[in-house]
Parts: sequence; C-alpha cells; structure tokens
Amino acid sequence: MNGVIAMSSIVGNAAAGPASGKGAGRMAGAASGLRRWLKYGFIALLVLWAVGACYFTIAPNERGYVTVFGRVANPAAGPLQPGLHFKWPFVASVDRISVSIDVVDIGNIEAFTKDAQKITVHVTVTTQVPDSAVYHLLYDVGRAGNVDLEKNYQTIIADRLRTVVGRHDINEIAGEQRQQIIDEVRSVLSRDLTDLFGIKVDSVQSALVGMPPSYAAAIEAAMQARTQRQAAEQNQARAQIEAVTAKVRAGGEADAKIEEARGESQSQLLRASAEAQATRLKGQAEADASEALAKALETNANLVALRTAERWNGVLPQNIYAGAPIPFLQMPGQK
Repeated sequence: MNGVIAMSSIVGNAAAGPASGKGAGRMAGAASGLRRWLKYGFIALLVLWAVGACYFTIAPNERGYVTVFGRVANPAAGPLQPGLHFKWPFVASVDRISVSIDVVDIGNIEAFTKDAQKITVHVTVTTQVPDSAVYHLLYDVGRAGNVDLEKNYQTIIADRLRTVVGRHDINEIAGEQRQQIIDEVRSVLSRDLTDLFGIKVDSVQSALVGMPPSYAAAIEAAMQARTQRQAAEQNQARAQIEAVTAKVRAGGEADAKIEEARGESQSQLLRASAEAQATRLKGQAEADASEALAKALETNANLVALRTAERWNGVLPQNIYAGAPIPFLQMPGQK
C-alpha cells in the first residue's frame, strides 16, 4: 500500500510540474522588479535628501553663519542675509541668531544703598542685534547659537545696577533725585551692554518693587516737601500778582486824583476869574453910578433934598445939643 501511495505522489508531481514552474517564474520576476524599484526609490530619496541638505533658508528676522567641521566658513563676508543659501551636506551646519527687537525680562535684582538699605529693582531690557554683533554673539559670548545671552545680560545688569545704587542713600533714591538715578542706571546699562555685547539697547525699564520701611516714610516726606514748595511758589506768584495789581490800581487812583485836582484847580481858576470879572464890573458900575450921581447933585440942588428926604426915617432927634444943626426940610412951595 505504501508503494502505491508513493507512486501516485510521484505521478502527481510529474503532472503538475510544468504549471508550477511557470508561476514561480512570474513570482520571481515580480520580486526582482520590486527590488529594482525599491533601489531606485531609495536612490531618489537619497538624492533628494542630499539636495535638501545642501540648501537652507535664512528668515527675515535671522542672521547666520555656516560652519564646516566646526570652523566658520568665510567670516569676513559677514552674516548670511535672509534668503536661500548653499552648504556642503554632511560636513557643514548652520548657526542662526534672531535679530528682531527682543524684550528681555531680567527679573528682580536686589541692591544696597550707600546707607545700607536694601531695595529690589525689576529690570526689563529692550534690545536689537545689529549685523556687526552677530559673529561676536554667536561665537564669543556663551555657547554657539546665542543660548546664554540672557544669563550674561543678567550678570552685567545686576552688577551695574548695584554699583549705581551703592552711590546714593535711600533719601536720594526716594526723594527728588529718584528720576536722575533711574536715568543714570539706564545710561550705564545702555553703554556697557553695547560695549560688551555689541547689541543696540533701545530702552531699559526699571521699577522699584521692594523697599525698606524707611523708604515709604522718605517718600512721604519728599512728597510733603514738594507740596510745601509748590504751595510756597504759588503763594509767591500770587503775592507778585497782587503787588502788580495794587501798583496798577494805585497808579490809576493817583492819576484819577491828579486829574481831579487839575479839574478842581481849573474850576477854581475859572470861578476866581469870573468873580474878579464880576467884582470889576460891579465896581465899575458903582463908580459910574457915583460919578453920575455927583454930576447930578452938582447941577440940581433939589436932587440933594430929594435924596435927603429919601433917607430920612421921619424921626426928629431927641436931643439937640448946642451948636448942632437943626434939620430943616423945605416943603414944596416955600422959597
């Protein structure tokens, strides 16, 4: 039985042999084509990767340098500007740095005044990196890529701030010199950050956020002194205005009195002149009348008797002394 089975198996295999060989050939050909396409695809991907590794872009707010085996390629040409650039693949790399306006929050810095009073100042710096500082910041300061700049900023700013604050006592910082001291801090920080790092310092913002208890008292005293000074200046200005007003008023009153006196004098002068003229005219009239009367008496004796009669009151003298004349009145018709 085993022999029959074996013979059947051999016959079956012989009968199926040609068909199975043809299918295996097709499968082998398909596998070979797939391997060929995979090889070509891998080569194409490798070429694309190599080409992509050769070209790179610099953004508008960036500058950079290419390094080959750790050395900067062509540093004399200056930093790479925005756009598409070439580098050798595998052996070259690109270091970038941001050149846009950057606000660096340094945080709170503690400092002691000249009279050993501790204050806390919060500092924020607004900076911008010019092209001339790119190489220095990338390779001379901190690690490549400018990753340590903020730490370096903080160290320099803290040192300069403490130096400036240490020159002044708490009363100066709390009083009228406060703004002057803040301006001094800004000036020193701007100068030293530019000298040390080559960056452009647009502004330095500093604010007092911590102070000793005496600081509040000093602030209040300074405000009171400022208020008193302003009040004194206002009083002085008011007094000056009042003095000028009084002077103008007095001048006006004096001018009015002068005009009044001048008017009164002219009135009196005119009145005296009128009275003198009236007196002169009256005297002249009386003189003329007396002269006319005298002439009339000289020419008319009866006029004398008439005048005497006009002035007699009709009463005879009570006593007639010896030798005294006796009044005599001639009556009409007597001769």
